[in-house]
Amino acid sequence: MTAAVSIPASLSAPRDDGLLSLPAALLAACLTVAAWVVLAACMNHSQLHDSLEQFVWGQSLEWGYWKHPPLTSWLMWGALKVLGPTPFATYVLGAVLTMATIACTVRLAQLLAGREVAVLTALLLVLHYGLTRRAQVYNHNTVLLACSAAMALAVLHAVRADRRRDWLLAGLAAGLAMLAKYQAVVPIAGALLAIVLAGDARRRLPGVLLATAVALALFLPHVVWTMQRGFETVHYATSYMNGPGAHGGGRSLGVLAMQLKYFLPAIGFALLLWAAAGRGRPAAAAAPWPAEQRAWVAGLVLLPVLVLAGAVAAGVRVQSHWGLQATQFLLVPAAMLLHRRFGPWGRRHAWVWLAVQALALGIYVAQGAGGLHEPRHARDVRNVDAADISRQVLAQWQASTRCELRYLSGPVALAGMVSAYSHRTLRVLEDGDSRKSPWIDRDDMRARGFIALREQASGEPAPGEVVLPLAGAAPQASPRFLVLELHLPAQPC
Repeated sequence: MTAAVSIPASLSAPRDDGLLSLPAALLAACLTVAAWVVLAACMNHSQLHDSLEQFVWGQSLEWGYWKHPPLTSWLMWGALKVLGPTPFATYVLGAVLTMATIACTVRLAQLLAGREVAVLTALLLVLHYGLTRRAQVYNHNTVLLACSAAMALAVLHAVRADRRRDWLLAGLAAGLAMLAKYQAVVPIAGALLAIVLAGDARRRLPGVLLATAVALALFLPHVVWTMQRGFETVHYATSYMNGPGAHGGGRSLGVLAMQLKYFLPAIGFALLLWAAAGRGRPAAAAAPWPAEQRAWVAGLVLLPVLVLAGAVAAGVRVQSHWGLQATQFLLVPAAMLLHRRFGPWGRRHAWVWLAVQALALGIYVAQGAGGLHEPRHARDVRNVDAADISRQVLAQWQASTRCELRYLSGPVALAGMVSAYSHRTLRVLEDGDSRKSPWIDRDDMRARGFIALREQASGEPAPGEVVLPLAGAAPQASPRFLVLELHLPAQPC
């Protein structure tokens, strides 16, 4: 005789107790991103280095910039044309592209695993710090994530439909991803691996070749530009292969720690959901994932993670933010596993999600208000009162000449900060180096005059210089000062 087992209703198989629709889940995710970005814009006195860099590079349309391919700066150029010279352009771009990353990833999850998994994916993605805390940052990784998600979605569509227009779109997305950052070669290789593992390689070869031709045609002008410039972007990328500090376990642990930090809210959500469901709940019989799901998880998740691990093992000076792309699709299989274990999104999921999101936001606010310590890089200028510094710089110029200030020269973050928060178009010669800012007309710059900026630890000015304190910069670091050297116009204004 088989004993009957009574399972409490709270622990029984999941039931529909108020499921979210997919549009509602996407809307909630996008509103969450917007809330994080608006909060950051209100709390920050300045911005991170990479965002400020784009106020310099976004001043001109080029086929490349000395460190990276051009797409990120093209988008910044467009934003500045539409929004005008405002420091909020980077926040707008960061938010919009993060939302695009989420939308494409959620649609990918829907195609691979269905609507209920897509709902879970949407809400899990905004429990990832890379898409919430870092949504305020606009840099090449921001654009890479969006382009990689769009590329993966376009390739899956093309594989399913096998129409010429879909393969053309997939090639366009892949080409744009490469124009965002060279690291895009990894998710592109992952998509190709997925096609092979799913057993579609031979039938889809004509479409793959068409997409490859489109991507190469789009990328070719940048390749020509790079050759004309002596492959400087390639040299910058490969400088991480054997630079100082390339070896040692410390950096590897730092990269791993940063990835775990990004996933902390999502991990907390899963643990709280498990606790709320009850540890005694019987697990459902696990059916194997379909071949297509396994292929795409291998291509988009396992391959990038293995490449990142291999780079660390090879002694590459891996930057912690490289893990953003390497793990960007990880929450799709995570959502599939959570759906299998806890069922579709219900009220229990919602309450746990709200609690974790509120805690994450609370920690961020406490750190911004100084209530909790947050380690920051010495170059971090988020606490500098950028608007006040910009006013002081303009006041020094206006006290010396009636001519309008049009040019700055100096480090990209400081000069970009002054340019952005001056609410006017101040063109920047990065580090005083024409190779880094070839669009700057040096003769016109000398004729109209400019301010050269630099940073120093001492508050003592040299003759002909003005020194301004960078109050609030990296509180744990030594005091820092902004030095102004005014080069007045060589001709009447």
